[in-house]
Amino acid sequence: MTITACPNCGAQTLPGDVSCRKCKYDFIAGRKLTGSVEGEARRRALAVGGTIGGITLMIVAVFASFFIAARPDPDALAEDDHPCLDSLAVMQPRVLGAFTRGNAIPKCGTKTTPADCWAEADVTSSMVASALASGLDIRVEQTREGFELRCRADLDEDGDRALYEANDRTTGVRITAYGVR
Repeated sequence: MTITACPNCGAQTLPGDVSCRKCKYDFIAGRKLTGSVEGEARRRALAVGGTIGGITLMIVAVFASFFIAARPDPDALAEDDHPCLDSLAVMQPRVLGAFTRGNAIPKCGTKTTPADCWAEADVTSSMVASALASGLDIRVEQTREGFELRCRADLDEDGDRALYEANDRTTGVRITAYGVR
C-alpha cells in the first residue's frame, strides 16, 4: 500500500481516502470540510421530517375544511325562506296577544289536536290548516314563565328535522336545533 500525505496538514492518508482523517480536508473538492457528516445527515433528516410533517398538516387542514364546509350553519338556515319561519312569524304575535290578555294557552299541536284547540291562543283554523298542508308540526304550550311555540319540519324527507322556536321572551323566530330526529 502506498501512503500519501494530506496537502493541507501533511498527515498520512491511505489510498482511496477522499478526505483527511485529521483535518477534514476534501481531496476531491480541494478544500476543508466545514461540518461533520453526522451534522449533515441530521440536517437532511430534519428537512425530510419537516417536509413530511408539513404535507401531513396541509392534508389534515384540507379535510378539516371539507368537514366544516359540509356542516349546516344554523344562522344560514334561520335566514332561509322556510315555511316554519313564515308560520311562526304569523302565529307568535297572535299567541303573545292572547297570553298578555290572560288567556290560558292550551297545549296544542297541528298534527295531534283539533283546530279548535288553537282558538284560545288566537290562532285561526286557516293558519293551522296551512301549516298542516306544508307538512309542519307546530306545537304551542304554556310554561311557568310564558309560552313556547315550536315548529319542526323535515322538508327534504331525510329524517332530520329543523326546530324553530318562538316564545314570549324573544322577538321574531330563531332556529334552536338542526338535525333533530
